[in-house]
Amino acid sequence: MPADQFFPGGGELAIRMRAFDWSHTTLGDPARWPSNLRVALGICLTSRFPMQVWWGPDLTLLYNDAYVAFLGRTKHPGALGRSGRVVWAEVWDTIGPMIEHVFTTGTASWSEDIPMVFDRELRREEVYVTFSFSPIFDDDRRVAGLFCACTETTEKLISARRLDTLHRLGIESVEASSLAGTCDAIASVLQANPRDVPFATLYLCPEDSLEAKAVAWVGTSAETSSLPAVVSLAEDDPESTWPLARALRERTPIELGDLPAREVQLAAPAWPEAVTQALVVPLRAANVDRPTGILVIGVSPRRPLDAGYRTFIELVTHHAGTAIAAHERMLDSASRRAQDQFLTLLGHELRNPLSPILTTLQVMRMTSPSPEVDLVERQARHLMRLVDDLLDVSRLARGTVELEMQPMELAGIVDRAVELSRELIAQRNQHIVVAVPRRDLRVTIDGERMSQVIANLVSNASKFSDAGSKITVEATAVGDDVRISIRDEGFGIPAEMLDRVFEPFVKQPGSLARPVGGLGLGLSITRSLVELHGGRVEVHSEGRGRGSEFVVVLPRTLGPAIPEVETPPPPPMKAKRSTPNGKRVLIVEDNDDAARSLRTAVEALGYIVELAHDGPVALQAAKA
Repeated sequence: MPADQFFPGGGELAIRMRAFDWSHTTLGDPARWPSNLRVALGICLTSRFPMQVWWGPDLTLLYNDAYVAFLGRTKHPGALGRSGRVVWAEVWDTIGPMIEHVFTTGTASWSEDIPMVFDRELRREEVYVTFSFSPIFDDDRRVAGLFCACTETTEKLISARRLDTLHRLGIESVEASSLAGTCDAIASVLQANPRDVPFATLYLCPEDSLEAKAVAWVGTSAETSSLPAVVSLAEDDPESTWPLARALRERTPIELGDLPAREVQLAAPAWPEAVTQALVVPLRAANVDRPTGILVIGVSPRRPLDAGYRTFIELVTHHAGTAIAAHERMLDSASRRAQDQFLTLLGHELRNPLSPILTTLQVMRMTSPSPEVDLVERQARHLMRLVDDLLDVSRLARGTVELEMQPMELAGIVDRAVELSRELIAQRNQHIVVAVPRRDLRVTIDGERMSQVIANLVSNASKFSDAGSKITVEATAVGDDVRISIRDEGFGIPAEMLDRVFEPFVKQPGSLARPVGGLGLGLSITRSLVELHGGRVEVHSEGRGRGSEFVVVLPRTLGPAIPEVETPPPPPMKAKRSTPNGKRVLIVEDNDDAARSLRTAVEALGYIVELAHDGPVALQAAKA
């Protein structure tokens, strides 16, 4: 039989196998290989999914092109034809018992997101894998080998872990009421992710100061840290390992490699190996000319410092720098205006990168949908809602929120609000009862803003109630008022909290089993918006475990309401290959990432796109 029939396909591994000297392996001449091995190997070589075949008592390893990425440059191509016990010696404690079980019982195994340590880019690299070992039987129904299909989930899990850190960093640094509290919050969030941040030291650089002072530590302490507590910014100490002054002067990150050779011994709490790399990164914020501080951050000894890792560290320092800069502004004045400027700055700084991220995720969902893309998009949209809350609080405090008041029936507004909360209610398997008259319950309101108010209260009722519970929305006319009641069977509110739940950044307590996240801004926004409508919000609760009721009271409007026009939702975006009638689109955007992501999205719809980053260029392009 020709060799290309033993080893089908034109890939790298098929070619290597044809040229391989099999006489030096326990498999011997391919012409004598059993048919079940040939069939399994044919499936493996012609598949584009990572696969491998383990054969015989020696577990001789055969694999396809897609599996090469698992092996890395240190193992491929030397792994071909060798015993799997030798090739994967570093993870044999994990996979050896699985393989033995399949050989003994003849039943397949399934393992999802299993943490492993590969000898790949690093000597001991943190990796996560989902795989299955399936038996290959001989003619006597004995297990002669194994078939293994596998996929690496490292990027999915590590990206989710880092996104959670960034998410928490953006929230918890905002909740702090002082600069010291902000620094402690930054350190606390980073401390919770020792796999990506084995150690860190945060320095503050006050304006006009010639010194940087360490104020927060991660993975170490002021007493045990090998980093100096105070650093002169005039010039670098030639005896020091840490070039903090140079990083500030050049305003660029400095990478430090081989720390043990510099006589620096820093443990990695999550791993037995010591940290060998670190970055010295100046903290920058938009609209601030000088760095606000320095973050010395360690690199995991088990993850390569690749583009994704560098981006994560860059975003950490951006969030930290923005929060610190905003709090420094607040220290200049005790007025409410300073806090509002901080919220606006932080909201815009977080919103700017989120817009291109969401646009890019929409394009990815159009072109290559996956559960991982959906997960990241959900988390990004959640973060966008938190940022919108920050901006709403700031606008309300400055009095810049404008309402478009019109008389309308309340029922349509309640319907829209309930629909906005429907997904959350369905996720928690809760039941919502709506009792609102369809006619003769008119109010003069801004429809969008009042939908936001009621949706906030319904979502709160869902978040602070157990799965399977009931939420009731009722509306009645009482004299010259309309009363809208949102009632739940949830955790309730302690008496001492009833007077504080509408204050900014005050969070209701969840249950001990299920704490509830958020910034604590929703009820503050709700009360402010209702008061702008000339109404008020009431809260009632008999205490812990007795549920809660929020009541919105609005002035009733007599006379006809303006009929609500149903606006159909826009059709879902679909990629097109042809240009629709040769139409061109001009995008004017000064943010490079936002402009590029928008161009990608619009081009996916089939348009010809031209970019302009300022007004004069846009006018010239429009005239062309």
